[in-house]
Amino acid sequence: MVDQLKKDRQLSERAACRALNISRSVYHYQPDTEKDMPVINALQGLLENYPAYGFLKLFTLLRQAGHRWNHKRVHRIYCELGLNMQRKGKKRLPSRYPCPLEVPVQPNRSWSISNIKDTHKILSGVIKGLPFVNGCNNGR
Repeated sequence: MVDQLKKDRQLSERAACRALNISRSVYHYQPDTEKDMPVINALQGLLENYPAYGFLKLFTLLRQAGHRWNHKRVHRIYCELGLNMQRKGKKRLPSRYPCPLEVPVQPNRSWSISNIKDTHKILSGVIKGLPFVNGCNNGR
């Protein structure tokens, strides 16, 4: 854009940058991609051993290996390499058609078991119980 303004409107570089509201340092910035090579090599080395690991596990392994790279830098390189995998969603169970529970007609035909745990301040202990409940009279 700055080059186009310089060419079409015959503006200076300073005036073109001011018109686009960008600094001249941003216009001249050239990223140094050679600084990222150690991070790329370390990530690819870990991926050979742990191909299913995501970013957080790989970053933890990098830290354990003694590398002190910033997590934002490592994540930027991780995404540039195309390693950010989509998260798998939960496998949903198909909707079921629940059958109504059968009510027993005679006593002692259906029993249920329950687990009870209670704490008591006076006894200063835990009381545990395993009651059996008759399904016919429902505790009446």
